[in-house]
Amino acid sequence: MKRFALALVAAAAGLGLACRGGETRPAAEPSAESKSAEATRAERDRPAGHAAPRPADASRPADASRPGEPPAREEEVVRRAPPPKAVVIADGTELVVALESTLSSDRSRPEDVVEATLAEPIRSGERTVVPEGSLVRGHVRVAQRSGRTKGLARLAVSFDRIVVNGKTYEIEASPIDVTAEKSTKRDAGIIGGAAAVGAIIGGIKDGAGGAAKGGLIGGAAGGGAVLLTRGKEIELPAGSKHTVRLTRSVILD
Repeated sequence: MKRFALALVAAAAGLGLACRGGETRPAAEPSAESKSAEATRAERDRPAGHAAPRPADASRPADASRPGEPPAREEEVVRRAPPPKAVVIADGTELVVALESTLSSDRSRPEDVVEATLAEPIRSGERTVVPEGSLVRGHVRVAQRSGRTKGLARLAVSFDRIVVNGKTYEIEASPIDVTAEKSTKRDAGIIGGAAAVGAIIGGIKDGAGGAAKGGLIGGAAGGGAVLLTRGKEIELPAGSKHTVRLTRSVILD
């Protein structure tokens, strides 16, 4: 009983010292015996088969890698490749195209669809920006037959689109525009030939006077033949190559 009373007195004295002067002091750390008792109690209460936790090694940083494990890496920054720069085909660039089908002044009609392919690649320096064989599309602008008395045959084609790697781009380019040559020499030959034949026939029949009459009659017949005959038509066969020039720059993205 005396021991219990002495313990109470000692405890009260300790509380008085801790609270003296209105200050609160931290409680004393548990003794080695208390730690040993707690460890024994925890070991006794741990379920069977569970290993005791290992104390942290103060000599090794918390994020240090263990032997056999890859070293810890900082968060990698994902860098995206910059988008490719747009390619500009300057105005004035020549496009050599090969027609896919035959066109003619007497059979083609305005607004008929025309298709061609690049016969040569388009380059920018050493780089090929539009490969050979790329499709070029357009239409017939003018298809005019040759007249009997006047009017020459004319055929004009414009291209307004180009397909590059499956994507279609609008273009503006100079047209293919062909006009037939005048047939003056051909007409003169027809008339002269007919007059000569008439003169020969008239001369055989009536002498010199008949030759003159025959020449006039033959010449008139030749003139009629010219009126009944159309001039030369224009034909652009399939596979024929033609050069057009861009009149406006094209941006390929």
